[in-house]
Amino acid sequence: MQAALSAAQPGDTINLAAGATYTGNFRLAPNSGPAWITIQSSALGSLPGAGTRVSPDQAAAMPKIVTPNSASALQLTTGTNYYRFIGIEFFAAPGIYIQDVIQVGIGAEPSTDQLPHDVDFDRVYVHADASAGGKRGTLAGLPPTLPPLLMAYRLQERAAGIGFDWPDAMGPMEKVKEEIGEVERETGSGTRETLEAEIGDLLFAVVNLSRKLAVDPRAALERANLKFMDRFEKVEKLAEERGLEMGRASLEELDKLWDEVKKKR
Repeated sequence: MQAALSAAQPGDTINLAAGATYTGNFRLAPNSGPAWITIQSSALGSLPGAGTRVSPDQAAAMPKIVTPNSASALQLTTGTNYYRFIGIEFFAAPGIYIQDVIQVGIGAEPSTDQLPHDVDFDRVYVHADASAGGKRGTLAGLPPTLPPLLMAYRLQERAAGIGFDWPDAMGPMEKVKEEIGEVERETGSGTRETLEAEIGDLLFAVVNLSRKLAVDPRAALERANLKFMDRFEKVEKLAEERGLEMGRASLEELDKLWDEVKKKR
């Protein structure tokens, strides 16, 4: 199967025989899109319709992609974009303890734009060996040392990889508004802990909105930091020219200088 995956071109569909077992640690070839590469069961007609949750009862209609060792059955690295898996069972061989049945990224990408994107798992069955077990979940295996902003992005991207995602940016946009409301309700009446929790939820929602808009949140924040620094330095210079002392000027005076600097751009 690896040969077929390596040779796949945008727009190709690879049909895997239902019930057949494909053993190995498979990697996908880079695909810049926008055409998708689809890997699917030959018995899609025996599975529930698109968007319907499957169960182990449908496994007979699925081809099996199995890892024979502790490495992932399927690994997606930088550039492996626009892939769709439909009606596939992924699991570890008997007696094998597995960390990640499917690994998305390697955990050391220097920026989010190097992470795989537009990867769709539709009606798939992913599990470890029942006796040996494994580190559970799609989110397992992320390095705990990731910076919080990148960790939020990676968590959301992994969840999206198995279909837990809004179809467009309107969902996360509404979520951001909802979280702002929660912060407003906690301000002045909530404890430090509850307010911290709501601020965290708001930041997490903003990262998700950024992801859905295909914007790297770290790059966006860095740009905002630089913009603030530039404007603030200009405000300081303008205040000095007008004989205002920054530590003694009123907020109203500083706001006027800020607005003046913004207009000049």
